[in-house]
Amino acid sequence: MHALLFGLALVSLTICQAKCNSGGEGCLMSTSSDESSLLQVGSLQHSETQRQAALRALWNGQDLPEEVMSNFMQDLPTSLTLTDSNQTSSSVGYVLLGSFDSGTNLFEVTAGLNFPSVSILKPVWKHSTLGAEAIAQAIKERSTTKPKDIVLVILLRSPIAQIVSWKKESYNLRGCGDRTYSSMDKPCIGYTDMISEGGCLQYSRHCNPHEFTSTMDAYNTYLAQYQDLKKHDTFKKVLMLGYEDLVLDADKVMKEFGEACDTRIPKEIQLQEDPAKDHGDPCGRSEAEAKIKSRSWLEELQQSEVKLFCKDLKRSLIEDRFEGSYRKREQQVPYTKDCD
Repeated sequence: MHALLFGLALVSLTICQAKCNSGGEGCLMSTSSDESSLLQVGSLQHSETQRQAALRALWNGQDLPEEVMSNFMQDLPTSLTLTDSNQTSSSVGYVLLGSFDSGTNLFEVTAGLNFPSVSILKPVWKHSTLGAEAIAQAIKERSTTKPKDIVLVILLRSPIAQIVSWKKESYNLRGCGDRTYSSMDKPCIGYTDMISEGGCLQYSRHCNPHEFTSTMDAYNTYLAQYQDLKKHDTFKKVLMLGYEDLVLDADKVMKEFGEACDTRIPKEIQLQEDPAKDHGDPCGRSEAEAKIKSRSWLEELQQSEVKLFCKDLKRSLIEDRFEGSYRKREQQVPYTKDCD
């Protein structure tokens, strides 16, 4: 069953990406990344290769297509079904927000592994840039859960790493990410101003475009919106969490999340990792951790391109953000590091 689920899901991914390549509507993905290439061969390669590709994409913070993510959730070792006789649904639920490739899928899988009784609520599209007020209002109006029983979980990522990730997978930010790094200081359009996930077909007249002054302005827009949401006292709590922390210190991230949701913390935090230890290739968490520590995304950029991004970065939005924020101060790396 495990191999079948991933096989079918990854074949579906190949079909979806083919639609994108042919200009088809309804597919919110680009196809330029190495990770996507690995996933595309799902119908041709051994199931273990499929699983490694999916795990690598997940731990790299990548957004997985709905079919792949759905089967990932169904195949978790810990049941996510709240009708299980051994589980009692928590009165607290959470809403997940974050820009593309900021680790939202990784968080959802990890939270599901450890807190299956805490429901994820999806009243709004998690990648929306419609603004804090509109998002907060939509959550209140579209959720049956009371606002004071809702925890907002917002995923963030270091700015230069985030933009390099968008270059590989642009999704609805294709106009901002699918271009040369040297042209990313120019204005661009993203199709992100919507509340419902199904409210936009990429490049169709049904989209609500958002005009950005540059690719980094898209990053600034997300951060400013989330800072405004954090000021809201409408919800039980607003957690702004770093993708890097989720990779480096998942146990501490999950503990903070569990406490915010007033639920029991497991004695041992479970992670979705490759159970095979003999294939020889780093896959999943260890590979993602190595990339963060080595800052491997900088290898893809010229110094002039880094400077181009940094001149548009609103540093005040990330001055209190650190990679490894649960660690000792001397071990923390500021989000501004690549621009210092």
